[in-house]
Amino acid sequence: MPFQGGGEALAALLGGHTDVAPLDVSEVAGQLEAGKVRVLSVLSEGRLKGFPDLPTAVEQGVDVTFTVWRGLYMAPGVPKEAVNFWAKTIKKMVETPEWDKERKKIGWEPVVKFGDDFDTYAKGELVRYKTLLKELGFLK
Repeated sequence: MPFQGGGEALAALLGGHTDVAPLDVSEVAGQLEAGKVRVLSVLSEGRLKGFPDLPTAVEQGVDVTFTVWRGLYMAPGVPKEAVNFWAKTIKKMVETPEWDKERKKIGWEPVVKFGDDFDTYAKGELVRYKTLLKELGFLK
């Protein structure tokens, strides 16, 4: 059953409409802590710092990792000053204790990339996703 997002998948899981759902730990943390869901495995390379009791797929003999990452984007042609302003502002934000507290609360790992480093990472992930979708028969 395809889902449009984590909220829909979680609702289907909690409502008994599906037995298994692919969710990000940030989407399921509250339900996990309340004992309403059980995590079979996380697809990160190592155990999550915020949820160290959750085993990885690799630990359980399944050689699969799939990192959920997020990025902030700007339209092409945005003035360099605007790009620099937002990069500086966001860098400042992610260095605050408040950000660290919220990040930990929802289970996000502390991975922060900016500029060319993020661009290279995102483009590499796009290639990886396309390859996976082809292998699974979703893309020709």
